[in-house]
Amino acid sequence: MCVKVLRIASYSRVSYDEDKERYESIINQKNIVKDYAKEHFSNYEIIEFEDDNYSGYKFDRPQFTKMKREILDGNIDIVIAKDLSRIGRHNAKTLLFIEELEKMGVIVIAINDDLDTSKEQNNDLVGIKTWYNELYVKDISRKIRSTVQNKSKNATWITNVPYGYVMLDYQKRDYRVDNIAARSS
Repeated sequence: MCVKVLRIASYSRVSYDEDKERYESIINQKNIVKDYAKEHFSNYEIIEFEDDNYSGYKFDRPQFTKMKREILDGNIDIVIAKDLSRIGRHNAKTLLFIEELEKMGVIVIAINDDLDTSKEQNNDLVGIKTWYNELYVKDISRKIRSTVQNKSKNATWITNVPYGYVMLDYQKRDYRVDNIAARSS
């Protein structure tokens, strides 16, 4: 008798990581999924998908798109993420994604949000959680926009010090040429 191997998609994402300073978050998310799988399943393989430096509000992330293709091709049985915000921060799109997977018989598990679509009793708050995840993105966006507008209105710098310069006094916007950078250019 042949025992079916569950094909688990591990999805990890961090939204802002231009210089890989927050990559530790991706590693932690992967480890959380691995530990969960080890604890709850016996015969499985994990296929990892990660989007580093991609907003959860958008759903055209490279690895997320690749994962969806694998799901559509019938190569994934379960999608596991640390929490719903890793899957997406757009309320409607996240809910539609979960619903689409349920129709296909693919289980979605968001560990920290206690979501397991194979069990109906703990799925009642999914809409509220995805709404809250979207609210977070919109709130951050509003705060950033307000700060940029204020800096613009007060004629202060909106960006970092240009390459090749070193900031001496942030308050006074006093900077000088970075001799090391100037020599290397």
